[in-house]
Amino acid sequence: MNPDALIVGGGLAGSSAAYHLSSLGSVILLEQSAFPAQGASKQNAGMIRRMAAEPCDRALAQRTFHFLNEEAPLWDNPPSSQVTGAILGLVRDPLWLHNAVGHLRAHGVTIEATETNQIPAALKDAPLVAAWTLPEERVADAPSLVQAFLRKAKTQGASVHTGAHVQRLLIEEGQCVGVVTNDGPIYAGLVVLAGGAWCAHLAKKAGLHRPLIPLRRMVGVTALDPMATDTHPWCWLDDVGCYVRPKNGAWLACPCDETPVVPPTDFESMGEPTEKEWALLQGKLQRYFPS
Repeated sequence: MNPDALIVGGGLAGSSAAYHLSSLGSVILLEQSAFPAQGASKQNAGMIRRMAAEPCDRALAQRTFHFLNEEAPLWDNPPSSQVTGAILGLVRDPLWLHNAVGHLRAHGVTIEATETNQIPAALKDAPLVAAWTLPEERVADAPSLVQAFLRKAKTQGASVHTGAHVQRLLIEEGQCVGVVTNDGPIYAGLVVLAGGAWCAHLAKKAGLHRPLIPLRRMVGVTALDPMATDTHPWCWLDDVGCYVRPKNGAWLACPCDETPVVPPTDFESMGEPTEKEWALLQGKLQRYFPS
């Protein structure tokens, strides 16, 4: 069992790597939990946001959008995603996303300046100085996407092992040649650490500095709200950091906080928000989403 590529982690990154690499050679994916996509991938809000301030983020989102729009629907069991549209609003700086607007329009993305009478229900009475509508934006279900990637990887010959605990990397003559698991060593031509912050301890044991710092972000869910329909666009106020997204008849809301945390050694990725974090979310919703 010496694959061309050995992937550690079965979330969004690992499953995508397995799908793409399995078309090029033999692949083994090792996932610590019994079911893939139970950690950070499961908590992903799923908004495919192409209109971002950073060019690299826009490029990655464009590729994801193209995949979900063009390639994935042709699969036997396509991942779950739907067109909802999006509103990117600005509260302080009306020019904040102008570069993104020009860039995406040059690539054929439909972006419309949003007039006051076109503001959707969630943004009624919000203190906006500008807003852009992207009617084609999508929301994807991250666990569904992971499962679809893994199914396709398996049809291409990949082997997926759940409940596999990777203890350390195998280093020989300065090269990473595999991993040691609870069932013994596995050698591979390429080792991909796709577990994000959860792989930091593996790199550290091998003497490698892998500067991935996890940032914890809190999310709240409102009571049921008749405005939170499946067809309501998700809304992101970019220059103040706050978004709401309809989900199951309620609003998924986030104040876009980023709290650095120590890289975890266990699998758990969820935690209880502090009173300060709840106050931050409540304050932003009251100010920027008064409806």
